[in-house]
Amino acid sequence: MLVALTLTLCCGVQDPAPAAASRPTTPAVKQLSDGEAKAIAATFKRESSTKNASLKDRMDAVQKLGEGSHAKLVPLLERVVSRGDSVSVRREAAKLLAVHPPEDVRKSILKLFKDRAVTAKPEIVADLIRSFDRSGYTSKDWKVIEKQFGTDFSEEHRPKQQAIIELIENQKELQGIDLLLHHLDEPGTVDDPHAADNPPAEYWEQRWKAWRSWRDELKTALFKLTGQKFNSSDEARAWLAKNKKKLEGRPR
Repeated sequence: MLVALTLTLCCGVQDPAPAAASRPTTPAVKQLSDGEAKAIAATFKRESSTKNASLKDRMDAVQKLGEGSHAKLVPLLERVVSRGDSVSVRREAAKLLAVHPPEDVRKSILKLFKDRAVTAKPEIVADLIRSFDRSGYTSKDWKVIEKQFGTDFSEEHRPKQQAIIELIENQKELQGIDLLLHHLDEPGTVDDPHAADNPPAEYWEQRWKAWRSWRDELKTALFKLTGQKFNSSDEARAWLAKNKKKLEGRPR
């Protein structure tokens, strides 16, 4: 037996179509010398520790850490992302990680993904994922990224989930196909509505709205990876059963 979503969702509610996904780009930045990086770090520490510094002052101080690329600036940004007292400043630090050397960025972001003070803020996680997409991500990091998708589909988590879908597309991450297929079909139906483990209607409403917000990007990512358009996950799995080896042998 199939149970549809709540009446509110089934009565032709028209959500605006999501904007087409586009890969974040990082403008070319100057490669800093050790001396230049040291000077920027000293300025940041001085300005950010000033007593009664305003939010603007703290934001300006963090932004200086993105004016050039150097490994020595990564730990400073990492500290702000983890311990900053303003979400907006922490988010800016997460974004600025992308301009720095990939190996150092990778180590920093993987460490931050283990930090509960960070993972409790899905908007910060979304910025970290986009920075990871731009600098440092490798296929062996997929399991860590996959975990960030989570099972909470409330509004604050949707940008994080969309960022993961974009990373799958941009990186041509074949390991992400299973996640895409899991969320390809319209949610809101269950085989047994009276089952003890069936989530409440609120869950299905949130999941449906999340799906509506990033479904176009999800379908685009699946097409970019497979070269095929699918009407359902069953159709996609049937195609993959015949073509998976061929797909894995294609250049990425």
